[in-house]
Amino acid sequence: MDALKAYFKFISSSSSPGSNLPGSYVRALRYTTELLRRTKSQYASIEPIWEISSLQKLEEIYKCVKVEERKKEDSVFITVGVPKSYWQHRYCSNAVRTFAQFLTESKQANDTTAIYNSASDPNSIVTAISKWKINPLFYLEDDVDANSKEGRDVIRNVKTRQNQDAFRRIVLLNYGFACCITGLPVKEALRASHIVGWQENVKTRLMPTNGLCLAATYDAAFDRHLITFDEDYRMVLSSSLKEYCSNKAFVSTFKNYEGKRISTALKFQPDQKFLAFHREQLK
Repeated sequence: MDALKAYFKFISSSSSPGSNLPGSYVRALRYTTELLRRTKSQYASIEPIWEISSLQKLEEIYKCVKVEERKKEDSVFITVGVPKSYWQHRYCSNAVRTFAQFLTESKQANDTTAIYNSASDPNSIVTAISKWKINPLFYLEDDVDANSKEGRDVIRNVKTRQNQDAFRRIVLLNYGFACCITGLPVKEALRASHIVGWQENVKTRLMPTNGLCLAATYDAAFDRHLITFDEDYRMVLSSSLKEYCSNKAFVSTFKNYEGKRISTALKFQPDQKFLAFHREQLK
C-alpha cells in the first residue's frame, strides 16, 4: 500500500462514515506540495510531502505552512489553480500535521515489531515502549498550550492509545496473529486481551505475559470473567454459563473448548500469577 492510500485509511479510521475529510486531506497534501514549490523558500524543490520520511522535516514544513496561512491575503499561497479554501481554512497545515501523526504511528508499529523480535525478556519491551516520545506540535490545535491541562490531557490520551496499539501488536505477534483458543487467523476479529486489566495495574499494562490473543467473543467473555484458564492453560467456564448448556451455539463456542489447552505463545507465555488473579474473579 503506497503512502497516500495508507494515509487515507488512517484519516478514515477517525472520521465519521461518509466523511469527505480523508479525500480533502489527500488533496490538501498535493496542493501544499504544489504551493511550496511556487515559493522562493528552501522548499521550492520539495519532493511530494507523502514521500517524506523525516519527522523533523515535516515539522519544519508544518511551521512554514502555518506562517503562510497566517498571512492570509499576503501569503505566497495565493495562486491560480489551487482553491483558496484549502489554505484559508487550514486544510493544508492540518493535512501536514495529520500526515506527521500517520508517519509517527507507522514508525511506532514497525518499531514495535522490531522490539518484540529482539526482546529476550518482557521487561525490555516495556522499557523500550515507555521511552517513546510524542511531538505535541503534531497533536495539539493552534490555540492549545502543551503545558495547559487540556494540552497535557491530549498528549496523555495519545500516549495511552499508542501504548494500547503497541500492546495489541505485541500480543498478536506473540500468538502468530491467531486466536489462542480456536486458531482463528482473521486479524480484524482478534483482540489483545489483558489478563490483569488496564486499569487494575499500571505496571502490567504493556507486559506481553499479561496478554492473550483472543477472538472477539472470547475476549468479551474473558473480560467479564465468564471464562478463564487454569494452571495448565486449559479453559475453565464459569458456573454462570452453565444455564446455556442446552444451546447449540454455546456448545460449539464454549462447551467444546472447556478443558482444552490454549496454543503456546511464540516467545512469552502468560504469567500464571496474572492468571491466578483472573481466576479469583470467575463468576
